[in-house]
Amino acid sequence: MTSATHIRCKISTLGLWKTLARPENGHIARKVRTLEINADVPIGMTEARIPDLIPTELALDNISFAAEEARDDGSALEREFIGALAQMTSLENFIWKRTPGPLITGEFGVWSTLSRLGAKSIRLVDNKLDDEGTPFALDVKEFFQLRNLTTLDLRTFALNDLDNEPDRGRFQSLQTLLIEHLPNIEHLNLDFCTNCSEINVSELLTQARWSRLKEITFLDAYCTPEALNAFLTAHPTIITLRLSAMMCGRRWAEIDLPEGALPNLLHLNCPSYDAARILARPSTRPLYLLTGVEVHANIKLKDYYYDYDGAEDEDAELDDAVIPSPWREEFLRNIKQHTGITHLALYEHDGGDEVELLSKTMPQLQWIDVGSVREGSIASPTISQWAHVLAEFKDIRTINMQPSIQKSLELFSLKCRNLQTFEDWNHVHTCRRKRENGCDQVAWEVCPRSRDSEVDTGGSQDKPYPSANFARVTLRRLGGPCVPGPIARAVFYVGRPLW
Repeated sequence: MTSATHIRCKISTLGLWKTLARPENGHIARKVRTLEINADVPIGMTEARIPDLIPTELALDNISFAAEEARDDGSALEREFIGALAQMTSLENFIWKRTPGPLITGEFGVWSTLSRLGAKSIRLVDNKLDDEGTPFALDVKEFFQLRNLTTLDLRTFALNDLDNEPDRGRFQSLQTLLIEHLPNIEHLNLDFCTNCSEINVSELLTQARWSRLKEITFLDAYCTPEALNAFLTAHPTIITLRLSAMMCGRRWAEIDLPEGALPNLLHLNCPSYDAARILARPSTRPLYLLTGVEVHANIKLKDYYYDYDGAEDEDAELDDAVIPSPWREEFLRNIKQHTGITHLALYEHDGGDEVELLSKTMPQLQWIDVGSVREGSIASPTISQWAHVLAEFKDIRTINMQPSIQKSLELFSLKCRNLQTFEDWNHVHTCRRKRENGCDQVAWEVCPRSRDSEVDTGGSQDKPYPSANFARVTLRRLGGPCVPGPIARAVFYVGRPLW
């Protein structure tokens, strides 16, 4: 049970919806600021640990809030849900993690109801179960009538190929909504979840201008360098920038921002080649967090991107060849001049030598996530070798890495004199240092990772990946209240967006 300001449960919690829809409980429904509909079947252990949040005001012995199975296609259950939703006149944040999406459309559907309520934040997994009758949100005209949004986090499976209908029509409707009807958007996170191709967002970037934009994410998307240059230059308010691996593809070297661009940037999440160009010029921007990068000496181009600008077939053999990284030297040179970066998360590494190189390039780091081991790598540093390498960062406070070093914590606390926290994907180890009888005493406290919820902003955080959690918490504090979107997938940082 919890305060009525935040409700989190499955849509099948029929007793809750019936109770909130009653007139005598209207005062409770009117308190709800955030409504979060979980997936019917949790994906992985992280979601399985997420507890339901039910208002304490409804904690009555004779009311059951257990999930119930739908007796039809689910429309009767959804009507009960909409009846309760309509009473939540103070609702600001709506989160839908369930597959499929809302079934009922029209004047009394979920999207029309949210539009009448004036919801400001929508976080949506837009998916279907096979070919059943539930529409994608991008097929529902009422979805495109939302007008008050300042946050839109959309993870959609509705788009695969813009050369074909209905995908082209769906994307055009989404583009029109964003460009013409959401001028006050502050947090826009788009994950297109395509199966076979990326989505071209060049026109969107060329036309869209959002004066309040703080956070922008594009996943499974691409554009021309000219469109990206113009967009980033025109949006100095951006605090968090996450770019798809294919954003400019092989034309990454044409990313060219003018001096003074992105003056408020705090967090950059993108591949190393894009970061090399975005950070090409010295800047006074307050950038402190860089995620999703690597510093491999040798790479295969096919592991990074493919071309949508007419690459010839004969390039395929070259793509499979091992070549010196075309961007590593530029990336290292440019991040060295950004001395304000104190937090770094690698996408992957090829052994301790790469991390040691970073200790010479970025000795100021206080927080590091070394990422996963590159596929096919023969590097296998021992725990002792890792402790030696990470000790080169003289001011390191937090280390995130796999495998767990639970049995070697004393070694790390000895080598890294300022270390305060070690985190792996399952546990947080906190170092407590004190001096007794002239000797330094070190004790470690261990606790499992858990999921935090921030009721005031409607945000949520999952913590199987340390950097994702750190970025969300810290950026919320530095950048003002927001509802952060999904952390980038694939070559960025994590394997799956965290919802």
